[in-house]
Amino acid sequence: MKRSISMLLLYICIGLVLYFIGSLLFLLTGNFEQLAIAYMLITGIGFLSVLSGGTLISRFIMLRLKHDVFNELNETFPQEERLLQNEFSINLPARYNLKGKIRNSWINIINPFRSLLAIGSKLQTTT
Repeated sequence: MKRSISMLLLYICIGLVLYFIGSLLFLLTGNFEQLAIAYMLITGIGFLSVLSGGTLISRFIMLRLKHDVFNELNETFPQEERLLQNEFSINLPARYNLKGKIRNSWINIINPFRSLLAIGSKLQTTT
């Protein structure tokens, strides 16, 4: 849902008004417990509204200033195009976009045993 910056500023303004108006409740006469509960509710809602508005403005600004790591064409950096093989290697063909051209490449896993973790469980049988 797209929000305009004026709507987000309205969140913050309403929150600030509620937050500071809450203290005026103590000028009223009446049941102190009810006034305290009303004060906590009004200032809590005001605080959450300011927090929500600030978060939404921060997100709005970050999306406006977001810079794509690659570029507008979503190109990537040069990949390995050589096929590197040995007796245990795993080689996966791949394609990528560089300077407007689709290029062929390889994902080479030269030593699949390095940093390999095998996890299993022992089947227990009762005799």
